[in-house]
Amino acid sequence: MNPTFDIFISYRRKDLDGKVSGRDIAARIKNAFEDRGYDVFFDLDNIQDGFFDDRIIPAIRTCKVFILILSTDALVRCSNQDDWVRREIKEAIDSGCHIIPINPDGAFEGWPKDLPNEIELIKRIHISEMNMDTIFKESIQHIEETRIRKVAHPKRFPKTQDNNSGKRYNLKIITDTDCIISIDGYDCGICKANKVRVLELPEGSYVLDIVCMEEPIIRNTYDIEVTSNVIKRCSLKNVIEKINSISKFEENGKYGLINKADDEIILRPIYDDIKPFSEGLAAIQLNDKWGFVNKLGRIIVSPQYLHVENFAYGYAKVQKGTKDGFIDKTGKIVIPIKYDFVSPFDENELALVNKDGKYGYINRWGREIIPIEYDDIDFSFYEYLCSAKKDGKYAVVDVKGRLITSFLYDDISRFFGGVAKFKLDDKWGLLNSVGEIIIPNEYEEIDFAYDELVLAKKDGKYGFLSLSNETIIPFEYDSAYIFRDGLAPVCINHRWGYINKQNEKVIPLKYDMATPFSEFGLAVVKINNETHYIDKGEKLYVYKPKLLK
Repeated sequence: MNPTFDIFISYRRKDLDGKVSGRDIAARIKNAFEDRGYDVFFDLDNIQDGFFDDRIIPAIRTCKVFILILSTDALVRCSNQDDWVRREIKEAIDSGCHIIPINPDGAFEGWPKDLPNEIELIKRIHISEMNMDTIFKESIQHIEETRIRKVAHPKRFPKTQDNNSGKRYNLKIITDTDCIISIDGYDCGICKANKVRVLELPEGSYVLDIVCMEEPIIRNTYDIEVTSNVIKRCSLKNVIEKINSISKFEENGKYGLINKADDEIILRPIYDDIKPFSEGLAAIQLNDKWGFVNKLGRIIVSPQYLHVENFAYGYAKVQKGTKDGFIDKTGKIVIPIKYDFVSPFDENELALVNKDGKYGYINRWGREIIPIEYDDIDFSFYEYLCSAKKDGKYAVVDVKGRLITSFLYDDISRFFGGVAKFKLDDKWGLLNSVGEIIIPNEYEEIDFAYDELVLAKKDGKYGFLSLSNETIIPFEYDSAYIFRDGLAPVCINHRWGYINKQNEKVIPLKYDMATPFSEFGLAVVKINNETHYIDKGEKLYVYKPKLLK
């Protein structure tokens, strides 16, 4: 039987110059994850052709996580059908592995233009930045916590120094809520509520740490002597219920925190304001300064900031004077307080920043992913893309800071369904996600593709296009809305009705107003100054606005 693995590491052994490329990086990452208890497959040797199917393919099929090291030339030879990196990526995709592309020290220079279709999917997968120098351990920890723990947990932990007997026993752990457990500081994964978690341990002394997943602030630590089979029960539910009973209260115009379960005051009412808890911490205001408190009433960050925002993805935006930066949950400044503006970190682990009137994006390590050089930029990414403005013109930029288009356009909208609206010479068209014009700028108005059709206006009339710029419904309507559920509202001479995709008027143009059909199968119409709902059979219903919310 072939061994099973938690993590498979794919890398390019040599770059185009024949020099060692990703091997040393991959080896270091392998050692880091093995130290954390994961079983890692990493091929140090040059595998002969005959062993690829015997060793590499089975290893990929058994692993949960596939790490792809994006060294400088990692993918340049993937156009070769027999290239091993290409074959590894394809097998990972076909096997449903959780794929994590890693960019060490910003070495990766972008996706090759000739990337094969069979591995094209990796372009849509978020790339994690990896600092190989000063914050290597922090980078490893962040990737593990945010991307690996979702699908895999370490199975191994170090033996104690005083174990010489060779005997092994079962430690059975039972908790009343989902917990993360560790032995001697070494993570052993999840213990599900009311399920027995068994750890096989060598004879010896251990420290068992149990952390509540719902409320990580709740934890218990035990000294365990393993000289026989041991059962350890741990109850945290009562503590969770107690913490969840914490609420803000007012006394003499000041605010504190109280545990309503037993009326215990956990934070004295001396604060000017207290915001709701976020990621286990709440912002507190005292004398026009802000800090943070945890659910045990402990001040984690003393009030010192002019403004703070809730924690998101482990970081909180803070302001001192006129400058913004970020702190972590310990209060440590992790992004210098030097920006004129920062947004909270998003799901791409990026934050919008403004400095000296220019915009860009930084990652969690403070590195400029999108240079701070643009006059304007989208507040967030849509489908890993955004528009940026420079010298009066717009271009499309991706989450890695690569320009997808040149700065040619007068305006570019957000992306939706793989396309974005663009404006040039006072006319609108559509771009796709690789910057290609799929509908030229020939239209006075244009909307995204809903139900596969694009609403557009030309020469003062509305019609519908395909994404290949084919006219599906002629430009003959005075007004119109998008298709939804196979029907679109249209208007001629101030009378509204509905057409299907064959331009058949399935509901006559007789209404004073009409909206697209909602998810409930109803549309709002107005006739004779009265508002109604109708279904597709024109049955009238009492108008209740909340139905369409």
